[in-house]
Amino acid sequence: MKRKILAFMLILTVISSLALFASGAKEISSDETVVKVIEISQDENGTYRLRVQKEDGVIIIYRADEENTVCSVPFDQISEGSILAIKDNGIATMSIPAQMWAVEIRDLTLGVNAGAYSFTFADPSDVYAVPPVADDTGAPSLWEITLDDTVESRFSYAYGYDLASGYASQGVTFRGSYFARGILDFWNVSEPLIPSDEMSGYVDEYIDTIFTPGVEETTGEAPSSLDEIYAITDFEDLSQRFSYAYGYVSAFQDYYYGIMVEPEKFVEGALSAIFGVTPLLDNAERQQAMSDYMAQMQAEYEAYISELAQANLSAAEEFLSENAEADGVIATESGLQYEIVSEGDGAQPDTDDTVTVTYTLRDIDGNLLDQGENVDFALANLIPGFSETVSNMRVGGEAIAYVHPSLGYGESGAGSVEPNSLLIFDIQLHGIVE
Repeated sequence: MKRKILAFMLILTVISSLALFASGAKEISSDETVVKVIEISQDENGTYRLRVQKEDGVIIIYRADEENTVCSVPFDQISEGSILAIKDNGIATMSIPAQMWAVEIRDLTLGVNAGAYSFTFADPSDVYAVPPVADDTGAPSLWEITLDDTVESRFSYAYGYDLASGYASQGVTFRGSYFARGILDFWNVSEPLIPSDEMSGYVDEYIDTIFTPGVEETTGEAPSSLDEIYAITDFEDLSQRFSYAYGYVSAFQDYYYGIMVEPEKFVEGALSAIFGVTPLLDNAERQQAMSDYMAQMQAEYEAYISELAQANLSAAEEFLSENAEADGVIATESGLQYEIVSEGDGAQPDTDDTVTVTYTLRDIDGNLLDQGENVDFALANLIPGFSETVSNMRVGGEAIAYVHPSLGYGESGAGSVEPNSLLIFDIQLHGIVE
């Protein structure tokens, strides 16, 4: 009986709190975007990636972390289906989906459940529909397009098609030939038809005067060949200039993020989407092309890292072999090498102490990787080479440590530290924290 009474009281408490929440729910401000969480994940650096859907069905990715984002609830309480109001930094990538940084997150889920808020989210499949397929009744068509049976060729076409389809789904209409020419000029390293420092101005002007007001736009006539696109030399209006600039900048963004394409195949895919031409690859085949390319990139990256790690290890061991003979260098059983620049006259810390140090970290070529001034470190939490060096110093002293990769960040590396890098620390020991 007591359990039933407690359970009943708990239910009453929950109902009461929901009612109070509903009566005092904060209104959605004009700078907040209401979204429904589709997926949330966290990377190794602690940054959260929230894949969300807006009310109009458009998908967007927000990034957030505990340092730069104010969140009304702990991040681990946000899950699939959560309803959030998000303030962003106003800067979106031109990727599909667009990505933005969340400055403030407010969890509305409880309010929605209590009836304080009511939102309707469109079906993403309706929003992200590809352009209509051309038929044989005079609809636009392109030249005969063929694909090589290579990962690069199929990916380039698929990526171009899906990217252009994504833009179209968000209401962006390109003059197809000019968009394509911008892409081709970037990848072919051609002199751009618009100076690069003027491109953002045309994009902003287009957004302010055409896109935002909802002015109806057209794709222009479908080109009959790539030669026709390469023959473009001038512009007649803002829409053409915008399309060219956006194509050029979006290609640069792909390059910046390491996405390499075959330019003409990419353009052929994009134009197929823009002009409603039946794609050479259906949706499943495009997804497979994307997966194959990502798998190839991953394999190439792993091979590169493995080769880099081996080269760095060889260089580190060669350096340490020669450095061991230098005057003043002390080699320990662990493989650490260090030299005392100046003796301190204070206490000598233990490996489980917390110390105050000033340090610089450089690689084998002398490049500065990290530094800190009067920083408190728990030696037990540091890489073995740093901790061992400090434990051999006295307060007030300075030392240089030459850290073998096995005593540093090893095969994984860390941030700007490449895998199997030799680490060279200059350390000043200021004190032991009591």
